[in-house]
Amino acid sequence: MKRLLIAALIVTTTIAATASPRQRRPSPDRMRERVADVLNLTDAQKSQAQSLRLSLRATVEPLRAQLRNNREAVKAAVDAGNAQQAGQLLVASKAVREQIKAAHESFQSQFAAILNAEQKAKWSVMQELREARRDQRRHERD
Repeated sequence: MKRLLIAALIVTTTIAATASPRQRRPSPDRMRERVADVLNLTDAQKSQAQSLRLSLRATVEPLRAQLRNNREAVKAAVDAGNAQQAGQLLVASKAVREQIKAAHESFQSQFAAILNAEQKAKWSVMQELREARRDQRRHERD
């Protein structure tokens, strides 16, 4: 039964991944619903996941705003011919991106901690498929 579910998940995700690139992406709400359905999350797990997402958002939104500000400041510094300031801003932006990455990794580990063994196995497969789709999109752009 477990193998059948994982195989069905892989087939479904593979079909979705090979669909026409012109298709609209599902909304974040719809994606959360799909994950909850595939993982068969309990109401308590859904509540915990929502809390984790809100915490992630509270952490990441100010960092994203800082990245936007840094991009604008880099452009202004380059336009003004101030390479040193532009370089410092680029280094600062890299540090902010690393903070965002760390926040996402923390979310992933905290989310995995609320799952049971079967859910973790499904989650792992979903993550691998997501990475494969991401790699495929990167190669298509090159």
